[in-house]
Order: sequence, then C-alpha cells, then structure tokens
Amino acid sequence: KTAATVLVEEIEKRTGIHLSITTQALDKKQHIRLLVGIKSNHPLSSTPEAFILTTHPNGNVMINGSDPKGLLNGVGKLLRSLEWSKGSIIVPQMNIASAPNHTIRGHQLGYRTTANSYDAWDVATYDQYIRELAIFGVNAIENIPLQDSPSEHMPITRQEMNKALALICQKYGVQYWVWAPATV
Repeated sequence: KTAATVLVEEIEKRTGIHLSITTQALDKKQHIRLLVGIKSNHPLSSTPEAFILTTHPNGNVMINGSDPKGLLNGVGKLLRSLEWSKGSIIVPQMNIASAPNHTIRGHQLGYRTTANSYDAWDVATYDQYIRELAIFGVNAIENIPLQDSPSEHMPITRQEMNKALALICQKYGVQYWVWAPATV
C-alpha cells in the first residue's frame, strides 16, 4: 500500500493527475499493477529489495517486488523514468530486473542545531525527505538523537521527532539506526 500511495502522490504533485488505487480487476487498457512477490522461478525472487519493472506500448505498467521495499524501489525507478509535465505523463518502454548491489545503503540525519537546517524541519518535511531517499534506494537511516542542546527552531522536542523518524522509516521499509558516541 505504501508503494502505491507514494506513486499516486508523487505523480499528482508533479502533473496534477490523480491516479486511483484499487484492488479490483481493471477493464481499462491503461493501468499500473504493483505486486509484491516476484514469480518463484525468477532469479531475483529471493533477493531482498529486488524488483521487475515492465512497461508495454499500450501504457500498461507492471512492477513486481520481491518484498515491500523492492516494490518501493521499483516505484522509484518508474518515477525517475517518466517524462511528465502538468497534465501529462509519458511512460517509456522499459523491461528492467534489478537488485541492489550493496546490502546497506544508508544516510545519516540529525535533528540538531549543528546540521544547520534539520532542526527547523517538521515531521512532514522529514517524511518527504526520507520518502525521496527511499525511492532512490536508501534502506537505512542513522539518526543522531543525543547531540547538542535544543534549538529555538525545533517545531517539536527531540524526543518527539526521534519517535516520528522511527515511524517514518517503518512506513517506507527503511531500517532505523541510532548513532551514539562511545564515551568513557
């Protein structure tokens, strides 16, 4: 469901076109199908975070993910491949099977004053930022939750934001790590 929601929301933001999410069979010629679970005979079927993305000349798109994060990775590839403008989407011909080259693809964040911007972000801004990292393939966020004193720019407390970051990561299938200094 998260992958479908990301696809619908990101396309609507950029084109104004609202796609519908349904679990019913579609009669229309053009549709996008998102499926978790690559067919068991495919070499990528047991590879974590893998996807198969196939487009057809009639506009049909199928994304098959080996797991929910693989499906989101496939949605990310589709989003990066579309040609779009206000009111228009062009779907290029693609037949891609892909899996990450590296098991860990992380990014470090810190809701703290020394980052010079993160301390002023609200939960919605972090959600969009982590969403974009996830659709570009990031699978781990390392938070620095304990450094510095509170900032006057922080819209919520550090403790509240740390919890929110963990929930955002969970929503996008991204591991949530905590960095803590090893002090004596």
